[in-house]
Parts: sequence; structure tokens; C-alpha cells
Amino acid sequence: MANKAVFTLAAILMVLFFWLSNYDRFFFLAHFLQAGFYLVVLLLLFYGLEEWAYVMAVVAPLLWVILAVLAGIATSGFRGLGRLLSGGGLENPVDTVAGFILLGSLALIGVSARVYKREIWGAPGALRSAIGAIVVVGGYYLVLLYAYIRIASPG
Repeated sequence: MANKAVFTLAAILMVLFFWLSNYDRFFFLAHFLQAGFYLVVLLLLFYGLEEWAYVMAVVAPLLWVILAVLAGIATSGFRGLGRLLSGGGLENPVDTVAGFILLGSLALIGVSARVYKREIWGAPGALRSAIGAIVVVGGYYLVLLYAYIRIASPG
């Protein structure tokens, strides 16, 4: 049985990435692909492949957080959330949604890692499926990083 907190957080992140793709039209395809990745996590949980889904739900948000910190999205996201919480409103929705994604990603990393350690780790084949999931997510993010660079580079 899939963990409900992991399922809920993955669904929230999927919706947030779809929402971000609505506001950030320049990187629409990249955000849409990120939302699609969380749909894959939801489908893995639905079909009972928790050992893959939990590892993917740790590694994918972790890589997104690293990319967000390196690109400066994290600081602008926290600024957008701070403005929203202080009553400043939605000056830049991209920053605010990125801040929500950052918080959701950190929550998903923590919950998924705890659930994986408690329910899956130590079972036969757990290490094999963890390495396989890490390789899949790493390859996916290499393709996504390539797409970001191609979109952002001048003609």
C-alpha cells in the first residue's frame, strides 16, 4: 500500500509544475516535463511499485532543488513567498510558485526518505531497485538540463 503523504505531495508538486508552466511560457516544455515526471511517480505508487517510486520521489526533487539553488530560483522563490506572506501580494507569480515548489520538494524528500527507510530498505532487491531508480532519474534530469540549456541559449 502506497504511503498517502508521498502520493499527496507528488500530486501537489505535479499540479504546481503545471501551474508554473502556465506562468513561465518560455520554459513551458521543461516545466511540463517535470510535471509529467511526478505523474510517473503517482502511477508507480498506484501500481504498487513503491520501491521505485520512493527513491524517485527523493532523487528528482533533490536534483530540482540543486538546480534551483544553482540557477538562483531558490532565492527568488523565497522572496516571492516572503512577499506573499507579508501581504505584498503576487508581484511575480513565477517566483511565488517556485517557492511553493521548493517547499513541496523539501517535504517530499523528507517523507519519501523516511518511508523508504522504514518500509523498503533491507528487503530483497531494495538496493537494486534504488540504484535503478537513481539511474533513471539521473538520465531524465540530464535530458531536462539539456532542454533547459537549449531553450535558454541564444539562437
